[in-house]
Amino acid sequence: MLAQVLTQLIIFVVQIALLLMFGLLVFHLPSKGSVLLLYIICVLLGVTGMMLGLVIASKVTEERDAMQLALGLFFPALLLSGVMWPVESIPTPLYQISLGLPTTWAAEAGRSIMSRGWGIEHRQVWLGLVVPLAWSFVFFLWAAKSLRPKK
Repeated sequence: MLAQVLTQLIIFVVQIALLLMFGLLVFHLPSKGSVLLLYIICVLLGVTGMMLGLVIASKVTEERDAMQLALGLFFPALLLSGVMWPVESIPTPLYQISLGLPTTWAAEAGRSIMSRGWGIEHRQVWLGLVVPLAWSFVFFLWAAKSLRPKK
């Protein structure tokens, strides 16, 4: 499991660096805040997704089932995260769910860093670090427990 995590981590660390570089330098996206902080949040969100992928892989036997489950989890998280529309416009029960998702806090932190120039001292930004990190930890423990050989 550690080999899988390290291999994937190296790949998406480079991918995120290229994505931010192209966005900021080639497409001239405005960013008032720390690019390093934005990069760290993106990497943490990527780690969260990777850990979720390990949980899914540990629970299903068919690749087709894993793809369906991953898409079934990814799209609601994307729709509830505030990337498509503000989370304040989501009905109250769904809004409460969205507050627990790592994508919501990462999106809000990224928006706060890039448009407002906020740093880690602001609640939205440090929650953008802490919430994905907590989800990653939970998913890692879940995957490790699921992949442990049964006696």
